[in-house]
Amino acid sequence: MNTLKRTLALVATLAMASTAFVACGDDKSDGSTPATTAPATTAPATEGETQAPTEDKPVEGGNSQNVGEVKLPTNGDKFNVVSWDANDCPKLIKLWAETTGKSESDANFVDLQCAGGAAAAKFDQRFASDENTDVFFVEADWALRFVNDDKTTVALDQLGFSEDNWKDAYAYTLEIARATDGANSGKLVGASWQAAAGGFAYRTDLAEQYLGVKSADEMQTKIGDWDKFAAAAKEVYTKSEGKVNLADSLGGMWQVYAANRKAPWVSGTRVNFDDQCKAFAELAKDLWTNGGVAHVSQWNDGWEQGGVDGSTMGYFVSTWGVGETAFFGNASASSRGKWNMVQGPASYFWGGTWMVVHPGCDNADLAQSFIKACTVDQAAMKKYATSKPEFVNNKTAMSEVIGENLKIEFATENFGGQNYFKVLDENVKTMDLKGLVTPYDATIKGIFLGKIQDEYCTGNMSYDEAISAALEKVQADVPELAGNA
Repeated sequence: MNTLKRTLALVATLAMASTAFVACGDDKSDGSTPATTAPATTAPATEGETQAPTEDKPVEGGNSQNVGEVKLPTNGDKFNVVSWDANDCPKLIKLWAETTGKSESDANFVDLQCAGGAAAAKFDQRFASDENTDVFFVEADWALRFVNDDKTTVALDQLGFSEDNWKDAYAYTLEIARATDGANSGKLVGASWQAAAGGFAYRTDLAEQYLGVKSADEMQTKIGDWDKFAAAAKEVYTKSEGKVNLADSLGGMWQVYAANRKAPWVSGTRVNFDDQCKAFAELAKDLWTNGGVAHVSQWNDGWEQGGVDGSTMGYFVSTWGVGETAFFGNASASSRGKWNMVQGPASYFWGGTWMVVHPGCDNADLAQSFIKACTVDQAAMKKYATSKPEFVNNKTAMSEVIGENLKIEFATENFGGQNYFKVLDENVKTMDLKGLVTPYDATIKGIFLGKIQDEYCTGNMSYDEAISAALEKVQADVPELAGNA
């Protein structure tokens, strides 16, 4: 194994250890916020520059349904589709069977039975033992590790796909799965059926009691930027006599900040903790010290409980988190129907899963059919949006779901009948992080948040000291990254 691959393996291991982030799915994963991308018309920001958000506008005509011939073998014994848990894959296999006339038994689902953050190491073990894999799933934070490695993935053009097959996808989802290094550099290697749009879910009764707001529009006005959000958080904390926090965690706030970065975490081999990081740290310490954010970490004890006992008014949540057994579903267990969704202080997305194809795929015809049904076929994706439910990665399908105000089982009722997909759609349209994805994102983001929460917010260190400690930690864990940019 060469030095780069050893380093990337280490990065993946570190990503598993992070408890501050999660990618898509209903499980309590150690993985985290994806880095994103933007429409291809936007040039990457250079170091120190700020680039304006570009709206991900609907396309005309939707995805091309035309696919070419596969270039990999088609005579395999079992069509193996591998994922870390059973939250998505069995439902996608069912969708594929219903769409194509295949039988669900035509696909062999391999459940690694682990959290998403642990999946990368599990895949390494599987590939090292030469167990057959046709299609496997990757999360945003560690996707690039496999996407950039042509020994573990192939470009989707090997299955006859072209970029026209995803003309209707939200642009950032394409860039996350576009190789930035290796033999497939510049090519699409993965495809996602979901756009992990995020919003801010809040208790309507508590918002009226402590903020005097009576509608989602009024709430959005009240927290429409970070200054307003901070003021509202302090107001809630004061009026509730310290019993209620507006924000679920610093990790929730960090999901939003991290998704809106204007410069990559790494330039060359140098780490970049920029002014946006400092702005987050100052806001975090203000609310941590003066009240307004819960003193818990995502996925740890007390996080969901705050929603259950009413000590937390709002959660930063992605589309995958609103299901009845997902984290927000658990947090809202004692207050069903009393919630609404708003955009919050800034647009963002959180999480996401991509299908990729292993070079050893020997059922390429079935892999092509599976990926097409789940990530290209508009009608199938529209059906999945309401049946899973899922904010699917197809603008036309989502426009129809939103325009028809289709009911999303459980979630629609939990949000008081609100067309909450409409809110999430407004946020995901503006995602613009093209050129900002690096293999080190999960590690650096996790280390930064840990030092800010555990050292700076508690008063153990100044901001500069916390940043120095974070840089030292990054250098120790990933030696090829040296110093701040």
